[in-house]
Amino acid sequence: MFKEEEEYSYKLSGQNIDQANIIPELYDFDDEGIVNESYDVVIHQDDLVKQHKRLTSLDVFRGLAMTAMIFIDNPGDANHVIKPFQYSEWDGLTFADCVFPFFLFIMGTSIPLSNYRIWERQNTAKDYWNVWIRFWRRVVVFMVVGFALNFLASSPWNNFPYFRVPGILQRISVAYFVCAWLFLMYHYFDRIYGKTWGIWIPRFIVYVVFLACYLGVMYGVDVPNCGRGNLTPDCNAAGWIDRKIFGNNFVIIPTDPEGIIGTWTSIFIVQIGVEFGLIYGKYKNSEQNQFSVIGSWFTLAILLSIIGFILMYWNPVNKTLWSPSFVFITSGFSGCVLVLLYYTLDVAHWPLKKYFLISILPLIWMGMNPFIVYVGSVLIRTILSDNIQWGDGQSVWLWLFENLYYSWISDQYLCSFTAIEKIFSHLYSSFDLDGNESFYCICW
Repeated sequence: MFKEEEEYSYKLSGQNIDQANIIPELYDFDDEGIVNESYDVVIHQDDLVKQHKRLTSLDVFRGLAMTAMIFIDNPGDANHVIKPFQYSEWDGLTFADCVFPFFLFIMGTSIPLSNYRIWERQNTAKDYWNVWIRFWRRVVVFMVVGFALNFLASSPWNNFPYFRVPGILQRISVAYFVCAWLFLMYHYFDRIYGKTWGIWIPRFIVYVVFLACYLGVMYGVDVPNCGRGNLTPDCNAAGWIDRKIFGNNFVIIPTDPEGIIGTWTSIFIVQIGVEFGLIYGKYKNSEQNQFSVIGSWFTLAILLSIIGFILMYWNPVNKTLWSPSFVFITSGFSGCVLVLLYYTLDVAHWPLKKYFLISILPLIWMGMNPFIVYVGSVLIRTILSDNIQWGDGQSVWLWLFENLYYSWISDQYLCSFTAIEKIFSHLYSSFDLDGNESFYCICW
């Protein structure tokens, strides 16, 4: 969900083609083989200026997920939502159910890409210290802001001290803590024992442990008056454990979709994303190897999807419980989407590609600033719908919907969809962007 990926490139200007060791077909040279303009080129020369180069596909994927999240979680009228944007009532899978797994998958893919500096180079103790500071800062910020948003959404002046403890950012904080910490440990063992020990064995252990713990609890815990292996809304072990630990006033009843047990399998999705990031890191330094990345990613995505569909016969697809079948299927879907975007935006060369990228600048910006977008959208919805009301008790959110949109759009489903799009477009146009990005975000 969060912008972390970065690979290292260098600004090449006025360099001879033989000196630069780059692919001539991709760049503009004069008659003497000198680069005419400035380009971001993946090369390794100490005398060139280092710059950051991002994966456009990952930013666009994250931006698409952010856009979907806004439409799904903030309809103009919650009673009139088009079918793909509705969550499954219990078992089943809709587009809305896939959005949060998309975030977690993207976050996992970003973890290796954001740490290539320490992964590929010998660094000083100060560099490692800065990495750990950044790691702990993110964990704490996600957790604290998540609690603050939940506290505000609970109308604290009416319900204090009761508010929901689990949440989106809380789960992201825990998943990031586990997976980023494990990745940094992989790197440490990589340096000491070599890739065979440092990469494969710990990762395999993590997958087995989290899945085994989840299945052991869900099918092994004897829930009072329900028994073992009961996966109904009122009797599953995950909901019962959350109520026991937090109390009924601090979780969604009967089963909180961001509860403790489901966090274990959500960590599994992030770890799958880490695998995709590691694959990219292995092949990223060569243009020819871009197709090796695509082939490896697509093979892994299809394998995950097949495993998920097989598990459906024994374990139902359930977003609230974050069942293993749900985790494998959504991980596979995430991988397929990333493959498509990576080939289209980062590998393929096609006419008008430059203008297409300009047209989706708002999407890229949202993908580069997801934390701001998410927190802003939650605050707007919370303030307008839960904390500000007219004299008759009607929320400002509902009043805006009925008077500005429903008054002239007869179809309630279209009206609900249009209202949320217009309301949040003002949020994104209000941010201070540079140059063309501001213009395109306002128009979009």
